[in-house]
Amino acid sequence: MSIRAYRVITKEVAYNPTFNLWHDEELIDFLKENGGYEEKLNEDGVGCVDISVEALKKALTDYKWEPEDYRPEAIREDIAFTEKEGNNWVEYECY
Repeated sequence: MSIRAYRVITKEVAYNPTFNLWHDEELIDFLKENGGYEEKLNEDGVGCVDISVEALKKALTDYKWEPEDYRPEAIREDIAFTEKEGNNWVEYECY
């Protein structure tokens, strides 16, 4: 048995970022501690991060957000999009 590799032709990402891997260390640590966080990054921090919808929902209810923070609404949009697609994980392209 073999597994064939196919070239990716197109990959579309959202216009605005949901968070910053380097600057939002506390949020990233929270997500890692609450399950459902997987990194596929190279040594420069470029690549993909997969986060479970469950961990993102927990962040919405349990993480200490600042009143004017844009990230909770971005996370809600990511969850809605992902669930509409029938998935349990959000894939973030990081660059």
